[in-house]
Amino acid sequence: MQRSAKKMKTNKWSMLVIQGIIILYMMFDAVGLFVDKVLPKSRQTIEGMDLSFLKGWFIFMVVVGILGYLVLWRGIGKLAVEKTFVYLSLLFGMAYLLVMPVYSAPDENTHIPTVYYYSNQLLGKEAVDEDGNVMWRKYDDEVLNHARDKYPTARTYAAIYHHFWDKSTEDTMVSSSVNELQPLNVNFLGYIPQILGISIARLLHFGPVGMFFLGKLFILLCYTALVYLAIKIIPVGKEMLSVIALLPVSLAQATSYSYDGMVTAVSFLFIAVVLRVIYEDREIKNSELLVLAVAMVFMSAVKVVYFVLGFILFAIPVERFSKPKKRWLVIGALLLIGIVSILCSRFSQVVELSVAPTAGYMDKQTYTIGALLNEPIRIVYIVYATLRNGVSGYLSTLLGSGMGWSYISIPRILQFSLVVVMVLASLQRQEEAPPLSGEEKSWFVLAAILCFAAIEGAMLLAYTPVGVNYIKGVQGRYFLPLLPLVLILFKTDAIVVKKEIKAYINMAVYVIQYFSLLYIGTFILESMKRLG
Repeated sequence: MQRSAKKMKTNKWSMLVIQGIIILYMMFDAVGLFVDKVLPKSRQTIEGMDLSFLKGWFIFMVVVGILGYLVLWRGIGKLAVEKTFVYLSLLFGMAYLLVMPVYSAPDENTHIPTVYYYSNQLLGKEAVDEDGNVMWRKYDDEVLNHARDKYPTARTYAAIYHHFWDKSTEDTMVSSSVNELQPLNVNFLGYIPQILGISIARLLHFGPVGMFFLGKLFILLCYTALVYLAIKIIPVGKEMLSVIALLPVSLAQATSYSYDGMVTAVSFLFIAVVLRVIYEDREIKNSELLVLAVAMVFMSAVKVVYFVLGFILFAIPVERFSKPKKRWLVIGALLLIGIVSILCSRFSQVVELSVAPTAGYMDKQTYTIGALLNEPIRIVYIVYATLRNGVSGYLSTLLGSGMGWSYISIPRILQFSLVVVMVLASLQRQEEAPPLSGEEKSWFVLAAILCFAAIEGAMLLAYTPVGVNYIKGVQGRYFLPLLPLVLILFKTDAIVVKKEIKAYINMAVYVIQYFSLLYIGTFILESMKRLG
């Protein structure tokens, strides 16, 4: 007994020392960045805008970051996984709102006009001009056109700071004075939070910066709520799902105007419900069928390739249905719902991609299914070359390389740390239910392979120019919905974690995110891609 108490006391002091070292390193690294990068930049002026505010911004974020770590260590980290996730998602999500400004996310220059188009329709405003270009408020055009740049710099932060609290009292609608901005032919479902956010902001006469920040905040709140439900529902792999949803690329998507954040969150919820049905020894509930049906509609209508995630439905045991025949009817009906959603929302696009070349990378003509079928050897070579040269790139961009418009990359050591944390979070716990059976895992593997193939095929037809012998345009973020299907394979009786490691995983994720945000922010400050 005495030895046990002494061991506990030793462990407590060891933990205190480790936490002290981590906090000191967080402080010293921030001080170094402040002196070397933030302080010199804060003495400058860009287009008449003073940058001295950068000092206060940086100090505030560092202080909040360190205090947030202490709160996690001493209290929040002991709560249920889903509650800890909400804390981390909102804390770091708010940081990404500031560090990764509007237009810095991939393709955001096309998603924002699309959201504005739907907001115009919702508010009963003129949506497009006679040429089909999106109309927006005159003041939005004046303030945002100089910031419509995918490479933000210190000048972007200055525009945010000096215009954040602006009000827009004039509702005159104009076409873009810089670019032709036509809305994407994409279902509004993927943009619901963003549409509501900027519509409310417009009703409250927010200026353009505040308006677009509110739209980003709404998608963050929606993403956090959906993933919270997914983690709460999922019977195994709660830490695994939380870590995936808190990856830098995940939160960057969850604070952008792209529909990818919503699709990722819905796919996590879909996977969580399927796993709950598999693990709980009872008949599937009507409420679960409703969630699965809605998720199939959403995934299929917004991003067609994720329809094939529905194949994990075949992993549900026959015992979860009143009759064996009902299993086939239910799964068939859910898949049919997804197919109908595709036909209703994306049929013309799917047909165009299949039979007619499109303007892909650098506006060059792309492959078609017919052309590829006439050259089967070329198909084999393209697949081989893509797998040989692309897989490592997919993994690195999934972990934080090439963020934004492929020019921001978090350090390799942080990427490697994320891999370690994800694997640890995916291992079988002693207190968890047994791992999936071999047959159940095979359906998860099949769904992951089919989804991977669908993503590659879509980018081959939509983006890869004729003559290029590998598939262009595929990014690691597209594979986020597949990650739970892959990582759950690590749950096996061969390796069982007996010690409680939830707190360590949370702290590791926190530290990685803290340093990732410091790096991204200071990198943008130094960026010379766009002269202010």
